[in-house]
Amino acid sequence: MGGIFVLAGGVLTAAFGSFWGFMMFRGFYSGAFSIVWTIGIVSGAMMIVAASRLNVTKRHEIATWSAVALIFAVLSLADMGGFGIGFVLGLIGSILGLADSSQ
Repeated sequence: MGGIFVLAGGVLTAAFGSFWGFMMFRGFYSGAFSIVWTIGIVSGAMMIVAASRLNVTKRHEIATWSAVALIFAVLSLADMGGFGIGFVLGLIGSILGLADSSQ
């Protein structure tokens, strides 16, 4: 769920950033701001991939995919972490996966 929120936040940031960039701040939104929404979209997509791989992987790969989800959850903070709730859900899920893999 966290990946879905982060992906939605990245898409909405891209949509509204393009609109406002067209209307007011053309240089800022087309340059540095595009990095922000790109990080949001990539982080959300990778969190979804990591979560889906947690369900089908072998026991020894759970720590790897949990770490991937954790890294991209932290990176999603560049784009407000999927309304905040995406970051929190990604953080909780990845920590639970890391704790489960240590048993």
